[in-house]
Amino acid sequence: MDHSTGHPPTADGLDVFRRDVRERLAGPAVRAALDAWRAAPGPDADERPLYRELGRQGLLAPDWPVEYGGRGLGRAEAAALYEELVRAGVPDTLHVNTVQIVGLFLLMAGTPEQKAAHLPAIAAGERFASVLYTEPETGSDLAALRTTAVRDTASGPADGWRLDGTKVFSLKSDRTHLGLCAARTGPADGRYHGISLFLVDLAAEGVHRSVIPGLADERFHQVELRGVRVGADALVGTEHQGWPLLTQALAVERTGLDYALKAERWYRAVLVQGLDRSEEIARYGAAVDAAALFAARLTAGVLAPADGGGHTAEVDEPLSAAAKYYTSELAQEIAGWAAAHGLSTPGTDPGLEAGYREAPGLTLSAGTSEVMLQVVAGAGALDPGDDLLQQQLRQAVRKLLDRAVTERPRPGVHDAPAEDGPDCPSWPALTELGAPLFEVPAEAGGLDLGLAAATVVAEELGRAALRGPYLDTAAALDLLDPDAVGPAAEAACAGTPLPAPTLPPTGPATARQRIRQAAHLLGLAAGATGEAIGLSHRREQFGRPLAQWQGVALPLARQLVRIEAGRLLVRRAAALADSGAPETLLARSAAEALATAAETALEAVRTAVHTAGVRGLTAATPLHLHYRLTRTEAVRLATPATLWHTAGSARLAELAGR
Repeated sequence: MDHSTGHPPTADGLDVFRRDVRERLAGPAVRAALDAWRAAPGPDADERPLYRELGRQGLLAPDWPVEYGGRGLGRAEAAALYEELVRAGVPDTLHVNTVQIVGLFLLMAGTPEQKAAHLPAIAAGERFASVLYTEPETGSDLAALRTTAVRDTASGPADGWRLDGTKVFSLKSDRTHLGLCAARTGPADGRYHGISLFLVDLAAEGVHRSVIPGLADERFHQVELRGVRVGADALVGTEHQGWPLLTQALAVERTGLDYALKAERWYRAVLVQGLDRSEEIARYGAAVDAAALFAARLTAGVLAPADGGGHTAEVDEPLSAAAKYYTSELAQEIAGWAAAHGLSTPGTDPGLEAGYREAPGLTLSAGTSEVMLQVVAGAGALDPGDDLLQQQLRQAVRKLLDRAVTERPRPGVHDAPAEDGPDCPSWPALTELGAPLFEVPAEAGGLDLGLAAATVVAEELGRAALRGPYLDTAAALDLLDPDAVGPAAEAACAGTPLPAPTLPPTGPATARQRIRQAAHLLGLAAGATGEAIGLSHRREQFGRPLAQWQGVALPLARQLVRIEAGRLLVRRAAALADSGAPETLLARSAAEALATAAETALEAVRTAVHTAGVRGLTAATPLHLHYRLTRTEAVRLATPATLWHTAGSARLAELAGR
């Protein structure tokens, strides 16, 4: 958001900003500071001189208000800056902890005096901060913290606090000035009441810092607080009300951007080694793209300007947990893959070896993977991220398909799982809505809604365990001449579907068909998973609902995350098709979207049937329809292995052409 206009930055404006950042990072001052950091001895060199230069260049907090050392830009620029810092090889821990977490806390809840005292120095790279949450016995359960903050009355009226406790696994605490400390200030009225947040001078009397040896280059620290006195101005937010701020900031921390960038960096480091494994390259490349899309979706809405130039967090907590889970698990997997293929190669990127040791901690920081899945499981669903038109379309299609399904018996377990012809209950429902006209250009008498609208229809068909003539009709319309497409679509809306076409091996029409098919498969996955989640809440075993058993809830939550990752790839591929992207890029994106969707659907329906138990094998649930349809739809256009090979060959060709 451009704070001066209240509008999001234009694509051109963001490109200009990125070019400026890249030029500054490539300039002699930053390069010299970065080279000096790299040449310093030891595994955890001091990056503060580099950060001071970044601060002089205005490359730390561009989205902060000008009066606090920023440039008055928006979150899009802040995310773009962070991406460029990581891609340039700038170590990111100080930026994450100081700017993205502690700085954000102050922007959200700090007093004007706190902001003025700390933010300009942080933006200038002169002061740094640590996060003091975790304790020896708490782990991910922050509500169980034992550090106390009691009113300090030793020298008169209570105008401050005295802190006692131990914090562990804090990074960079040997070189930071400030700690954001969570402490209990009162009796717990419920587990999450009575927690407050304080700014602690880490050089103050009573603060003791020591190293905790660890596997990664960056060292963990233990920070002991022994009667540390802080003034009334150290309280961040309201006394006893720190938990809402903690959950807000944790959700912001879980956008997944840092993990997605690590995955991208390690993936690219392997590619430059000349690895010729097309299937692996495509599979991991698509997953890296999905991670970036996950993070982009979160960072786009994570901050909004508030009155007075401050910031408020706008976070979808289940979605942020899903993003953190997906990106950190992927980064850890990529690190292992990269180490397997890169560490033995002469001249390999030294960052691969460091990444191999850093990777195990990624699925622990900012909340373990199990905690993230528990958050997703508690929600029971993830927001598909539709725009307003897509929301309205999805609601209309779902209503019509649900009505169509209830008006006639579902196929039995020995019947065909779905009908392809006009007798399928989906067809009159979709023609009533005018679906065959969705992608037809306006000049041909269509609605000109693009492939994005078609993917919503295809996904909802899958959710309802239906198929029908829609997908074949849409594919056939793609092949017609412009003069013929309008009349053919009108005839289809009148009840006459088009037969399935024979498409060429490549080309825009083939890519569009694959994208619709991918959406249909993700709908099958979502429908089966939703059915299993509903059943897990209704059915009790061992005295409680199945949903309360983590062995049931977490695998279903994992499927919700995978479905959302696939949906992001489908949405990107549809956008490329609608924007007239180069044919080679469109073909690769479509192949990767379909391969991802096929594998996701196969795993999701298997998990759903397993969750339902024997009921999943009978007509007691519609899961047998999702299962049988997925088995045929997953290979209707090509097997996943074939698609991965095709996409991997395209990625290798792109790499060779650079």
